[in-house]
Amino acid sequence: MHAGIPGIGLGGLFFVLSAFLMLATELVRTFQGRSSLRRWRVVGLQSAIASGIVLVTVLMLWLLDALFLRPAPGNVAGPGGYGANTTAGDRFLESVSALPIAAAPILGTLALLVFVLCLSEVARIFVRRPKVKLPAGDDG
Repeated sequence: MHAGIPGIGLGGLFFVLSAFLMLATELVRTFQGRSSLRRWRVVGLQSAIASGIVLVTVLMLWLLDALFLRPAPGNVAGPGGYGANTTAGDRFLESVSALPIAAAPILGTLALLVFVLCLSEVARIFVRRPKVKLPAGDDG
């Protein structure tokens, strides 16, 4: 877990994936003629929240990368150092191209989410609930 970085935790990632899956499911239902405006309001709200989470998380990871993980301009000693002719646009493009590296915490959380979901499915298959017997004559 990554404390202090909202949106990339287990619950946040589960919500975002669920909201986008809900959007895809509702699109299929719309094409089949089984949707309604009321359902689309819920789907739209949840998708908007999930999109906001994704946007803010990507911007935050990009900003953290640009501020803390990049060498200072003019420092050419290490890999990725900026030369004297490097413009701000070049640095911006280099920071954007580094997003997959900055997304490593999200990928780790995604792997954990997949593991937890698979483990729950295995437990559902192998663990049987005991059958509850109602007392005779108890019709409710």
